[in-house]
Amino acid sequence: MRFYLEGVLATSKLAVNTARSLLELFEKDIRKIQQLDRAAGTPLRIFHLLKEHIILSVPEICDKLKVTYPTALSNLRRLEMIDIVSEFTGRKRNRLFLYDRFLEILSEGTEPISP
Repeated sequence: MRFYLEGVLATSKLAVNTARSLLELFEKDIRKIQQLDRAAGTPLRIFHLLKEHIILSVPEICDKLKVTYPTALSNLRRLEMIDIVSEFTGRKRNRLFLYDRFLEILSEGTEPISP
């Protein structure tokens, strides 16, 4: 029983640390977006969508936020310029954008252990 409870404790601590790291990341990234001043509206809406869906395509953004393709793409580029998202397919069409740091934080502690 003690072994089980120690595992629960360790897992709980990891979850709390992950939650804290994510909150800090979100606050930092919101500040970065707000520095875009008047141009921050749509990037901020995309950012909130990225918190729900770590990976997004331009058509998904268009559909969910009811914006045009050029609007979604130009605002994703703004988010790329301030290092919030990155395009990771390398394609010219059907590109996907990833909220990198969010995924990194979620993955911390899950890396395989080398023998």
